[in-house]
Order: sequence, then C-alpha cells, then structure tokens
Amino acid sequence: LGLPMSPLCARETIGTLGKSQRGFLDFVCLPLFEELAAFGEQHLRKLASLAEALGSTSPRLKTENLLQEHAVKQLRANGMRWIEDTEDVDALVQLLGVTQ
Repeated sequence: LGLPMSPLCARETIGTLGKSQRGFLDFVCLPLFEELAAFGEQHLRKLASLAEALGSTSPRLKTENLLQEHAVKQLRANGMRWIEDTEDVDALVQLLGVTQ
C-alpha cells in the first residue's frame, strides 16, 4: 500500500519498549476501560434504584463497580511498571530480539 509504518507496529525499531507499552495503555486501553467503568456504574445505579423501588435488598446490586475498582487500577499500575521496572523490560527486549 505504500503507507509508512506506524510506530507501534515497527517491531525492528520499537524505540523504548516500556514507553511504547505505557503509551498504549495510557492512550488506548485506559480511556476505554474508564468509559466502560462509567457506563457500568450508571447501569448499576439504575438497577439498584429499580431493585430498591421493588423492595429488593440484593447485596449484588450494591457492590462496587468492579471494573473501576480493579481493572482500571491494575491498568494504571501496569503502565507505571513498564516505566519503573527497567530490568524486566530490558530482559523482554532481549528475549524478543528487538532493538531499542
């Protein structure tokens, strides 16, 4: 097609792997999961209100938004690890046989 290689797809020259992975998590994954968490939270509130109006006291509807509490927090922690844990990142780069 004659198109230039996208920086995230150029395996031979990936730049700094940790920064690349952190960028992917911060700019692709995290916004998606934050929106999914907000969407889920809205629906949990609606379901809880409806259940309360119907007289239900189901503890399942009063639980935290698991996506926000766990997945989003884990994505943020993972993003930080790609930057801070340089030894593991260097080992991965060596294993993959790519240049930085």
